[in-house]
Amino acid sequence: FIENLRKKIKKNETNLESNLPRGVLFTLKKLSALVKERNVKGYYGPLIDLVDIDENYRMAADMLGGNKLFGIIVDSAKTAKVILDLNKEIQGSSITLYPQEWINDLRTQGTRDYSAVADDAVPLVNGVTVKEEYNTGSLSLQPLLHHLFGKALVCRSYDSAVNYATNQNFNCVSTDGQVVYAGAFWTRAGRFD
Repeated sequence: FIENLRKKIKKNETNLESNLPRGVLFTLKKLSALVKERNVKGYYGPLIDLVDIDENYRMAADMLGGNKLFGIIVDSAKTAKVILDLNKEIQGSSITLYPQEWINDLRTQGTRDYSAVADDAVPLVNGVTVKEEYNTGSLSLQPLLHHLFGKALVCRSYDSAVNYATNQNFNCVSTDGQVVYAGAFWTRAGRFD
């Protein structure tokens, strides 16, 4: 049983590695190791490790969130500078850093009004929650989640996705994997197991 789980984990890691831009996984692993080795304070890790994404929202979060999910959360601009220096040292790939003090500034931007969204769509941000162990007073990721996913909807159909994208300026993903960006530009997701 345990060996089957290990094989499944390895397969999922391989799938993840093949879908990430070249070097991202290497960079994240190497930075995490260096942070532990050098005892860097204020490093929380990649956003994807700090949140839970409901299974019904995963495809939409992946398609509309993309590399934003691999942005690194830190406590301050000072820690961000340390992480950037470490990344330069390891010659890592391009990274995005989200200092908590900047995330706090996002609170002033408010949240998106979903009152015009009918029962044929659900805000993507509803399916992304901060893991319990990171949901503390000192670390508040909710403003960042609203910033990254607040303009996105998961829609029951392509037609409703086009409607919300065209008339209300939302980025949308239909349940069958069609993405319609605000302004009604669309694409279709490829799927694999």
